[in-house]
Amino acid sequence: MSLPQNLQKGDPLLLVSDGREEKTAKVTVARVGRAYVYVVKNGWTYEDDTQYDRTTGVAKENVGWKQYLVTPEQYAEMQEREQLLASLQEAGVEIGHRHQETIPLAKLSGLLTVMQTGESS
Repeated sequence: MSLPQNLQKGDPLLLVSDGREEKTAKVTVARVGRAYVYVVKNGWTYEDDTQYDRTTGVAKENVGWKQYLVTPEQYAEMQEREQLLASLQEAGVEIGHRHQETIPLAKLSGLLTVMQTGESS
């Protein structure tokens, strides 16, 4: 996923930290530079000094775990994809990790419907 090209100061984003447990935090765009995006975490009155790549949203200094920015819409899609993949796995369909991000949500949902009902829609 990549961040939208038209990010502006004040836009809401989510900061996702992939550690032992996935954690998310609401943040707001503080400023947008040529290469990096800077954010203010909700509840803070000052800008976080972490630099996030303007295109990918990935933190420049990832130490130990990956931190990245996504829009609320992208996060909702990530959650829906995760839920669909888990349901498909329960139904006996294993999708390889490399292909999980490339299959559109509509196809995953259709496949789940077929697996649950035994007929295509």
